Amino acid sequence: MRKPSNGLSKAQRSILGILGGARGKHLRAEEVLESLRSRGIVLHLSTVYRSLQSLTSAGLVKRNFLQENHAHYELAASPGIHLVCNSCGRVREIGNVDEKRVLGAVKKHLGRRFTVLDWQMSLTGRCSRCSRPDKGGHYVR
Repeated sequence: MRKPSNGLSKAQRSILGILGGARGKHLRAEEVLESLRSRGIVLHLSTVYRSLQSLTSAGLVKRNFLQENHAHYELAASPGIHLVCNSCGRVREIGNVDEKRVLGAVKKHLGRRFTVLDWQMSLTGRCSRCSRPDKGGHYVR
């Protein structure tokens, strides 16, 4: 596929559109493909993976693993904290984390022994839905 003058291919621009419309959701490559197909854009899964890799390398997309064996993708923004429910797998992001404060704490603790290139944080637990007992006093999941 020929790349336009802005350096992004049509597939990459389409994927950015899908991730931009995800409204805080973290999508697997297969979910990106499904969303593209629902919009009438036909791509192979391998093209989606290659495009996501290129967009990640360019700093436009972030790849997160969120306590699972497969990656989730989102538009790159300032790093946030992901809250991952161990029971249902739901992911919620706390945005607007003070990056300077977090990295300052790391630097204070580690000094020059470690250089942070990128970071992500996830906390695991139970979401409010899964923490709520049912009428019989048992947890839903």
